[in-house]
Amino acid sequence: MSHNDRRILMVDDEPNILDGFRRSLGRKYELLTAIGGAAALAVMAEKGPFAVVVTDMQMPGMNGVQFLEAARERNKDTSFMMLTGNADQGTAVQAINRGHIFRFLNKPCAPELLEEALEAAIRQYQLVTAERVLLRDTLGSSIRVLTEALALSDPALGELVISVRHNVSALCEGLGVPADWRFSMAASLSLLGFVVVETGDDHTALSDEKLLECAECGARLLRLIPRMEQVVAIIKRQREAGELPQDLCLDQPAAAITIGARLLRIAVDVERACRNLMPASALLDQVRHGPHGAPLSAICGSLLSKAPKTTGGDGQVIRRELLNISSLHEGMQLEEDIRTTDQKLILAKGNHCTTALIERLRAFAKAERIPSEVTVSWSEKTNPA
Repeated sequence: MSHNDRRILMVDDEPNILDGFRRSLGRKYELLTAIGGAAALAVMAEKGPFAVVVTDMQMPGMNGVQFLEAARERNKDTSFMMLTGNADQGTAVQAINRGHIFRFLNKPCAPELLEEALEAAIRQYQLVTAERVLLRDTLGSSIRVLTEALALSDPALGELVISVRHNVSALCEGLGVPADWRFSMAASLSLLGFVVVETGDDHTALSDEKLLECAECGARLLRLIPRMEQVVAIIKRQREAGELPQDLCLDQPAAAITIGARLLRIAVDVERACRNLMPASALLDQVRHGPHGAPLSAICGSLLSKAPKTTGGDGQVIRRELLNISSLHEGMQLEEDIRTTDQKLILAKGNHCTTALIERLRAFAKAERIPSEVTVSWSEKTNPA
């Protein structure tokens, strides 16, 4: 159980009621209180996250449902409860439908009933956060190992995957779409089907026909992995035609899948244009129509130019040096192709150093099959020493 699991915020407009909560619950939980919805939002922003938030309904300025709507927008993992003397059916319906509350309790509420509800809400919070950790850390790390193996076995395809993932990230940042694990994972696995699809010796042909076949094959390969349903749907639909929705909110799975698939198609088409496999003008003409035409055109134009970066996204200076392979660290990016003495491509420019990648390079260098030095770049904020 983490420290956050016992953190509870009680919200009411009557100080004496909050004092009572502190006396009855303060020893068992890490309890904070706030007088009214506006003050509660400030406390959540400054001192959150909270496992459970309990609010009254009838409060001046911002009632309980209005507070819940605003609070849940910023704290989606938190379990929300409403404790109120206004027990009419309309209030309950509003709280459930608009506030997405976990429990609705009537005043006065017996202490044992309140504690029972709080413990149930804490368990719900633990389930939600555990699911997020599973997806972000456990499954995400497994997918990273898979994509690293893909890059090691087929450097050209690995380089392409890196570019597509970068393009998706740039599109999200430029459009103000929140960073989402589903999009980065779909980008990382979007071309997995090419390990099965017959393309001769060139996995980067990227014709419409082969890309569609790759999308369908990749989705079949991944469909049995638990919790990957939305990622699989994005990969399968990545060649769909259509514009980005006006609303880029990711709260609903169906909307997130559509947005992810559209962004992935654009990201791959940027690479096709960079490789002269489709006219850049055709791509720009395609994206300039629709509700996000102007920003999409600007982002795609920037990606097509492939201008080298000299600073990181937070203004940090990017260092670029020739280093001995024994000095490489995780997070550094290769700034040149790594080839054996007989010119076989081992790793393509653009790969980021991982433990597996560094060990492979050290083994090749020890056997004197590749040069002992390589040009890499990294942000000064991430000190490699």
